[in-house]
Amino acid sequence: MIESEKRKAGRPPIIDYGGLLFDLYRYRTLTVEQIRQIYFKERENTVYVALHRLKNKGWIDSTCRVNGKGKKVAACYYITEKGLTELIREGKVKNPRRAYDNKPEGKKIPYLIDINDLYTDLCHIGFEMIDAREWKEKYHMNRNSLVKAGIRTPDSKEYGVYLFESDVSEQVTLPRFKREISDNGQSNRFIIFFKGMQAYTKFKKQLSSEELTKGEMCLLPYKFGRRLLGDFPTQVQFVNLFTKYGQVKINDFSNTITNGFSEYILMKKGEEAYICNYLLGNEVALYYLSKYTYDRFQRDGRKVYVFYSLTVNRFTNQNFQEVFREHYPHVKFIGV
Repeated sequence: MIESEKRKAGRPPIIDYGGLLFDLYRYRTLTVEQIRQIYFKERENTVYVALHRLKNKGWIDSTCRVNGKGKKVAACYYITEKGLTELIREGKVKNPRRAYDNKPEGKKIPYLIDINDLYTDLCHIGFEMIDAREWKEKYHMNRNSLVKAGIRTPDSKEYGVYLFESDVSEQVTLPRFKREISDNGQSNRFIIFFKGMQAYTKFKKQLSSEELTKGEMCLLPYKFGRRLLGDFPTQVQFVNLFTKYGQVKINDFSNTITNGFSEYILMKKGEEAYICNYLLGNEVALYYLSKYTYDRFQRDGRKVYVFYSLTVNRFTNQNFQEVFREHYPHVKFIGV
C-alpha cells in the first residue's frame, strides 16, 4: 500500500509518495532536483530519504543522464513494474502503459528532462503537463511527431509544446513541423521553445501565412520563456498589466483582422485603442497586426498599443518594432 509520511508535531509536512510515484509514471523520468522542487521545496535531505524508501520497495529505479560529451551528470528516476502494479492496485492508473515501455530510452532522457523542467517550474501555479504520447493519441498524431508535450494553463487553454535545440535543419525539421501543425487536428495554439538564437532565426524566417493563421504561435527562449509563463499563467495577469495604462474592456468588434491581434481595448484619455499582446512572442498577433495598415486605421480610428517583453526582445535581437515604426505610425510599443 502506498502511504504518506505522517505529520508529527514540529515536523515537516507529509511526503506524498503516491503523488511522486504517479508523476514518475506520468512523466517517465525526473531528476533529484526536479523531485525536490515539486515535492520537497527547501527540504533537500528529505528527497533522498523518500527516494531511498521507494527504491528499497522496488517501486522505482534510477539511471544516469549523460551530457553531450558523454559524461554522466545527474541521476534520473523512473517507475518499475512493481511500482506500476502498486499504482494500478491503488486505482491511480487506468489502462496503463507497460513499465518496460514507460522506461525512458537513454537518448530521449535529455529531452524528457527539459520538458519536465517546464512542469517543475509551473505545476505549483496550476499548469498541467500532458505527456507527448497522450497528446499524440488525443489528436491522432503520428507517434514520430515532433511535438514534445501538451500544456494546459490554469484557465484551461491548451498548447502543443515544441522544443528546438541551438540549431534546426531547414531541410528536414522545419518542413516536418509545418506539415505537422497543418495536417493534424491538434490544439490551435502552440508554444515553441528555442535553446539558441540560430534556431529561432531560421524558424521565424520559414513561417508562412498558413502557420500564422493559427490561434497562437508563441516563440520563446527556453529558460526565460518558462519564467514568463509563470508570470502570466492566465488572462487575469495580462489584464492586470494592461490596466496600469488605462481602462480595459473586451474587444467585441466583429473584424477578422483586428480580432486576430487584439483581445482587448484600452481606454486612454477618452480614446479607444487596440491592445496587441506580444508578451509571449505570439507571431499570429504580429501577422494580423501587419494587415492593420494606415489606411485601415484611418477608417477604424483606433491606434494600437503593442505590449512586448524587453528580455525576449534582447534574446531574439529581432527589432520587430522598426518595421512597424516606418510604415505604421498608428502603432505604439510598450516594453515591459
